Amino acid sequence: MHLAPAHEMPFKAESFASAFANCSLEHMDNLSGVLRSIARVLQPKGTFLLSIVTDKFPEWTTLPLLAKSISAPEKAKNLRDEYLSFHHLVNPLTPKDWSERLESAGFDVIDYIPIVPELTGRLFLFLDNLWHIKMNKGEVGETLHTYFKQFPDFPSAFHDIIRGVLLAEKDPDTGCGAVFYITKK
Repeated sequence: MHLAPAHEMPFKAESFASAFANCSLEHMDNLSGVLRSIARVLQPKGTFLLSIVTDKFPEWTTLPLLAKSISAPEKAKNLRDEYLSFHHLVNPLTPKDWSERLESAGFDVIDYIPIVPELTGRLFLFLDNLWHIKMNKGEVGETLHTYFKQFPDFPSAFHDIIRGVLLAEKDPDTGCGAVFYITKK
């Protein structure tokens, strides 16, 4: 096991044929350094598969939008700021900006797949934002988890709800997340 800052990976150049990052790069303070470090340790034409959130993630946060709509703009701002701070979301970039950052770090973008379209994203973000609201010594999610556990068919029923929401999507080409398939130049 290795413990090191992501922008200072302790591996020899061209040590790996592939790399994978799952919803982590948007939280990295030194994104350019991290991407250069990954490129350094990958072999030429090495594969890098990554999933990230996009600029739509903070844009589609629904709970602050609801607070704002009931004339609570300060509460809306606090909810949004606390949520983004909780997730340490420092790189919610557009897909174009992600592509440019990846290319400038020494990668070729082979494919880009948007994931979590708007309606699904807004539902997820509403629930996730609600889940992480501080309450007493914990979070609202602890209370919600206890409540939902009393319904044995909740996981299956919630799956059906999400499936229905996905079927209702109007623009699957825009998402609050994305998967990039890239290779080292």
